[in-house]
Amino acid sequence: MRVAIVAGEYPTSRAPERAMFVRDQVDALRAAGHDVTVVHHEPPTLRRAVTDVRRRRAVTDVRRRRAERRAAASTSTPVAGRRASVTVSSASTTAPSPAPAVVAPGTAPSPSGSAGKGASARLRTAGRVLHDRAGQAAAAAAMRRDLRRLDPAPEVVHAHNVFPAGAAAVRFGRERDVPVVVTEHSSAFRRDQLAPSEIARARRIYEACAAVVAVSPSQAAALPAEDVVVVGNVVPAGFGLRRPEAARSGDLVSIGTLRAHKGMDALVRAYAILPAHVRDRHHLVLVGDGPEAPRLAALVAELGLTGRVRLTGHVARDRVATILRGAALVVSASPVETFGVTLLEGLSAGVPFVAVRSGGPESVWFPGAGVLVPTGSPENLALGLEAALTPGTDECTTTPDEDRRRVAQDRFGGPAVAARLSALYRAATAAPGDRTGR
Repeated sequence: MRVAIVAGEYPTSRAPERAMFVRDQVDALRAAGHDVTVVHHEPPTLRRAVTDVRRRRAVTDVRRRRAERRAAASTSTPVAGRRASVTVSSASTTAPSPAPAVVAPGTAPSPSGSAGKGASARLRTAGRVLHDRAGQAAAAAAMRRDLRRLDPAPEVVHAHNVFPAGAAAVRFGRERDVPVVVTEHSSAFRRDQLAPSEIARARRIYEACAAVVAVSPSQAAALPAEDVVVVGNVVPAGFGLRRPEAARSGDLVSIGTLRAHKGMDALVRAYAILPAHVRDRHHLVLVGDGPEAPRLAALVAELGLTGRVRLTGHVARDRVATILRGAALVVSASPVETFGVTLLEGLSAGVPFVAVRSGGPESVWFPGAGVLVPTGSPENLALGLEAALTPGTDECTTTPDEDRRRVAQDRFGGPAVAARLSALYRAATAAPGDRTGR
């Protein structure tokens, strides 16, 4: 089948690791026999400039606090301190309820963000909406132009994220009578980061699609759409199994952009309160880059963890595979996740995980996959980490690495995901009448 994949984010030579989950899906669809064309235009944005400003502010803040501590130390008598500790016990790994194939709307979490709270917040939201809408409009126009140039035309258009790809795909689909499938990856719906006008616009676009896909049940419940189908992301097959000794003495690895909402600071604090003999065997490795890197580096020094905690900066995927070969655990401390690609990458290397019950990890979990903790507090994370590292405490400590890898590939490997999407494409193209409406 001729499939046009439309995306606002896609790996490029300048950003080869961006939105790799879309490219993984493209590769899986091609391997399944589909004729896939990728249409990619990234919305112009000022967000990278804002990120740079935040990083510079973080560096300035770290330097200021260091100067204040030096000044305080020079004018006061040092007091011997003692590291706080918690008693670590086994963490619960109760299996989540089986995920339904279709999730009804209306069960999204209660709004907790700042949209609409106070005049200043409303002004910030209005400015952000105008900024995003302008960038999305430019990208969507370029996407429609490229879709119109495809000859022969696609039989189905699969957009990744409603803005801007879904908007562009639906408009093209109406013009050419081509069905549209949209997969939503954005966590903005679960983080309450969208204005009412954006939610209403997303609802209209979803209504015009032949199928709406979410990558997890929690993501599906947050979308303003009916009959959302759950199809997870693809876990690539190129990860070798970890080394046998890694379970006993390997690193604790967390992979992701170093932003405040990812919970990396809580993970560093959790590591600090682990028993000394655990930290002696297992160092902590934070894989990735982002505006919080300076603050995290300062926190590591403040907690006396220099030499035990390493920040790698940005690394390519092949280097991630190498890091995972020496990993005892993969850790996700983020309080909100739509899926769990990094957890799946670990499982594909045979590595169990510890993760906050943040929505996505529950859909990845299976018996022997790892430990789920109720919140991302340092204490809860520490409990989960020691449970997953103590032989006999949790099922993940006795499950063979090969079994973890096999289950992950059976559920989320390229052939499994491609088969589910192929069924959606066939249903979309077979629908009578207006094939862009459900």
